Amino acid sequence: IPNQCPNLYPCLTAILQDRQAEFQRYPEHLLTALLGLAFVGLFPEDLLSLALSAEFVNRACNSQELELRKDLFTLDGTVGLELPKSKVPRLSHAIREEVTKQLWDFAQSDICQKPEVLEAEDVLRKLLGGEMFVRKHMILPYLRSIDLEVHLDQNDLPIPVSSRPGQQNLASQNLDARLSGVTITDDLLAQLTNTRKTPVQQSNKFLQKPEVHTVEPVRERESIFNVGIDLTDNLLMALTKSQKHSSRLDDSKPSIQRLAVQVTHRNHYCYRTEQLLGLHALKRRQLALAGYRVVELPHWEWFPLLRRSYAEKLAYLHCKIFSCSDSKK
Repeated sequence: IPNQCPNLYPCLTAILQDRQAEFQRYPEHLLTALLGLAFVGLFPEDLLSLALSAEFVNRACNSQELELRKDLFTLDGTVGLELPKSKVPRLSHAIREEVTKQLWDFAQSDICQKPEVLEAEDVLRKLLGGEMFVRKHMILPYLRSIDLEVHLDQNDLPIPVSSRPGQQNLASQNLDARLSGVTITDDLLAQLTNTRKTPVQQSNKFLQKPEVHTVEPVRERESIFNVGIDLTDNLLMALTKSQKHSSRLDDSKPSIQRLAVQVTHRNHYCYRTEQLLGLHALKRRQLALAGYRVVELPHWEWFPLLRRSYAEKLAYLHCKIFSCSDSKK
């Protein structure tokens, strides 16, 4: 982090500026260095202008040994979001479209088909009321991964992700009419999941996550998380509905809350830590800049739940989507 090493990054930037001749022969060295600086929020505009200049882009794209267009695409998107008023040149529309298609084709054949992603998508659709409320796509294509996008209105009711504003309001009214009379409160969910609220403690991101023990699948009607509460039909129905709030709009909240639900894996983190790797930390920061609230389904929580009952998955995602939303008020 730059503020922890105030002299390190200026020295690195100065070394890069002194080696511009080297980058003409080895363009990958400059791109790797600039991505590393972007991960920690540093953007030397002179070096970015060199990397995204037409001459340098042509040299990098014509490289026979390395595929560098993805790195160029990541830098280009980062400049557009984090340096919107800069005069740094940008990639052509044709290159951006070509790389986006390449990344999306790969995502559709690989990432989108992973069981943990498919299960999260399915349970979210059940929780929110249908497939129109969940969109699986690359919100920020240049960051090379997918998210499950969800939109909530000011009353925390789901609205179709791709609808026009008028249709969103109508969908919210229809959902409000369909809500059951059971309200899922934090206390009820704490009881269901056998947990209690505790003050948030400062965590050390370098500590290893406690080991999660493998659990056996539960029977269809078994009580949630092995506590003495039976899963009745009314409770299951309530868990699939969004939390009901007052009909009065909260002016302090945006008209649409955009959520990016992420299913993370071990390879998103530094080994045996809770510290995100550079590209994923960059994505987390830039999603916030783009107006999204990130809802993470970390592997140490979500993967064990894949072996549990459907109701437990619903309860977990309800906590993730709506309890976090309540805490923002």
